[in-house]
Parts: sequence; structure tokens; C-alpha cells
Amino acid sequence: MNIESRIKYYMCYRFFTGFLFFMPVLLSIYLKREISLEDIFLIECFYYLSIFLFEVPTGWLADRFGHDKSVFIGLVGLFITYSIFSVTYSLVGIIACQVGLGIFTTLISGSDRASFFNLIFEGDTEKSFLLQKRAHILFIAANLLSFVIGGLLYIIDSEGFWILLLTGVFHLLAGIFYFLYSKGLNGSKEAGSQDTRTNSPTRREIKKILLPCTFAGIVLGFLANFYWITQMYYDHLHITEDWRGVLFAVASLTTILFSRVRIFKNHSVSRLLVVLFPACYFIAVTENRWILPIYIIIYSLLKIEAQPFVENYILSIASDKKAFALSIASWIYNFVDVLLMILFYALFKYFQYSAVMIILGALVTLIILLAYLVYKIKRSVFRFDRS
Repeated sequence: MNIESRIKYYMCYRFFTGFLFFMPVLLSIYLKREISLEDIFLIECFYYLSIFLFEVPTGWLADRFGHDKSVFIGLVGLFITYSIFSVTYSLVGIIACQVGLGIFTTLISGSDRASFFNLIFEGDTEKSFLLQKRAHILFIAANLLSFVIGGLLYIIDSEGFWILLLTGVFHLLAGIFYFLYSKGLNGSKEAGSQDTRTNSPTRREIKKILLPCTFAGIVLGFLANFYWITQMYYDHLHITEDWRGVLFAVASLTTILFSRVRIFKNHSVSRLLVVLFPACYFIAVTENRWILPIYIIIYSLLKIEAQPFVENYILSIASDKKAFALSIASWIYNFVDVLLMILFYALFKYFQYSAVMIILGALVTLIILLAYLVYKIKRSVFRFDRS
């Protein structure tokens, strides 16, 4: 199988993993299954705890025994767990399902990107970035479709049986495409790089990637938290719930539209982050609705450019410990996500909305500048090592 065919199968895999039909209605499904709000928070705590415990170990195992094996086991595990989740109504059963989802997700997290990067990287991070970005866009497009379909399914399936079962089935379809993608690992030159196996990372290797992975994880954590920033901004503008759904759809469509236009080269994305990332927080202070389109455009640019760029950067400096490096960044990202929830609670307890946005904007500016400095230093070292 040639590399072009494997790339197509990988793109199909990424597309089908984006069908998360339950995302817009999960809270309603829990309530319909007579799960209290207190128990819902308990369930989510177990989910994140499983990720905290298994994220880094599964990344190490994937580098040690093979990225593609790890991804395939994770996808099959997600299919089985979602299928069980669809018929589970007890609190203990749902907690067990969420723990399973967390563990199987960590088996996939980082390993699929590492395998794909090994296939496509030819010394040019620009090409690998564009392909990673294309895969990311397919994932976002699937998200948008699944949110619409999930909302329609909820009308006839308020307890979530078909919604959760379909999510599992689509992950099984993703597993089929990933299997076809990994079939190219037959050792031939045409097939591309084999499913790599490496020794345990040394202390020197961990030290080399720890700082950039930490800052990358922090940046990804703040990016993921834009969902809540956007919700608070919409609330600040007194935008109704139905219009919020429309605006989120517009933002997703704008993101897909920007994917067809190459505005920034790979390394200029770092400067994009430095300027536009903090700008969103300061824009969110205003009460002028005419500025809202600017916010959506910036949000869409960050969504399409930033995450693939950060992940591609980690992969480019991680040598043969790519899944381990991405696991560290992902662990930091999930930790930051939870920490920001606590920070929001504390800030809103003592400050008004505008003051909170200014404080967060100043904090993000500092973090992004430090991350940019680390990026420039490590990029110079990477060039020196390769020469």
C-alpha cells in the first residue's frame, strides 16, 4: 500500500472519530436517567481521574510496544464501552463506563498522531503541519455534523440509547479505517515507516522534552477552555440559548472555511498565537455586539491553526518518544483544564466579569510569551542537532 492511500485511510479515521453525538445533550441524558447534578460531577471526576492516572503510562507503552496496536485496542475498547454505556442506568455502572472511556481514550491520545507523523515527516515540518491540519479539520466537520444529528436524535431518544450506541459504532468504523491504514506496515519502503517500538525514555530525553511539552500542554488547556470563555462572553452580551447554538455553528463553519485558505505559514502560527490568543480575552470585556464577528473570526483562526501547530511542534522535537511527549502535554492540558475551572470559581467570587477577563488576558499574555520563547530556543536547538 502506498503512502497516499494510507493518508486517505487516516483522514477517514480522523473523520469518524469526530462523531461524538452525545456532546450537546449528555447533561440532559444524565438527568433523564435520574442522575442528580451532584452525581454528574462525581462521574466526571472519575473520568478525569482515569485520564490523569493513565495518560502518561499509556503513552510510554505505545512508544514501547507500537503506536498502532495502542490505537486499535483503544478504538475497540471505546466501541465496547459506549455500547455498554447505552444500556447502563445505575450510578456505579455509569462511573465504570466513564473510567473505561478515560482509559481507552488515553490509549489513542498521542499515539495516532505519532504514527501519522512517522509516516509523513520527511524533514519538512510545513508539510506535516498541513496534513495534520487537514485531519483536524475533518474532525471538526464531523463534530459539527454530530452535534446537529445528536440534537435531532435526542428528540426521539431522550435517554440516549441510540445516541451512545451510534457513537460507539462510529468509533468501530474509525477502527476499521485505522486497521486499513496500519496494514501498510509490511516493511516495504513504499508503505512508509513501520510501527515503531522504542526503549524506555532516558532521564536526558525526558529533560529535553519536559519544558516544551509543559508549555504546550498549558497552551492547549487554555485553547480548550475557550468554550467556557465564549459561553461567558455570550452571557455578557445577553445572547439567548437558541442564538448561542447558531453562533457555535457559525464558528465551526468559519473554522472549516478558513481551512481552505492558507493564511499563515507553519512557524508564523507562533506569532499568531502571541497576538491573537490574548486579544480574545480583552475583546470579551466589551459589550458591543458589532465586535462579536471579530471574536468569532479570531476564535476560528485559533481553532484551526493553533492545535495542529502545537501538536506538530511536539512531534518534531520528540525524537522516537512521540506518544510519550504528547501524553505529557495532554496530561498537563487536562490538569490545566480542571485548574482553570477552580480559578474561574475563585475569580468570579471576588471580581466582576470585566476584571476577570482582564486578569485572564494578562495571564495568557505572560504564558504565551514564555511559551514562544521556549519554542524559539528549542527550534534553534532542533536545527543545530539536525545539522
